Amino acid sequence: MTTRIISNVVDFAKGAKKIKARRTARPFQTRLVRRVALSLDAGTLAIAVNAVAAGYASGATTAEIIRSIERDAGQLAARAIR
Repeated sequence: MTTRIISNVVDFAKGAKKIKARRTARPFQTRLVRRVALSLDAGTLAIAVNAVAAGYASGATTAEIIRSIERDAGQLAARAIR
């Protein structure tokens, strides 16, 4: 009985890891985010994709990733004005 419970917990953990890996490997594939991404210009989309990838890899919070996107997009806009 105990072995079966442990086996079920292990199977559940493996399934959860697979789901998380799929969601984080392609963060811009959900319907809502994909729609928003299509409305961005190529430079801004590249900034967002790079910031999310770097933020996830470094363990940054969502707020930190958003600040990074805002900072980098602001720099891109400033260069466009010059």
